[in-house]
Amino acid sequence: MHIRRGSASAGVQPGIAPVLEPYEVPGPGNANPYFLPWALRGILEEEVVKREMGDEVRALVAQFEDWKPTSKVLKDVRWRLEGVKSKL
Repeated sequence: MHIRRGSASAGVQPGIAPVLEPYEVPGPGNANPYFLPWALRGILEEEVVKREMGDEVRALVAQFEDWKPTSKVLKDVRWRLEGVKSKL
């Protein structure tokens, strides 16, 4: 049995626990306005999503077009995601 180089368990030796650093979520003052559209576009560009989830993506886009947010925060989310819609 071999462990691939670069795999999650490649650097783990018996008796030595891995060291995990805490992940810090950026606060609202440090939020990148392009992170959400970039992440969503990346997900929708995956071959498995295109191949196996085409109907779900079309339904999601249809729901997005019908969505009428009322709060300022949700309106901002909708505005940021408008660019992703053009890539579909």
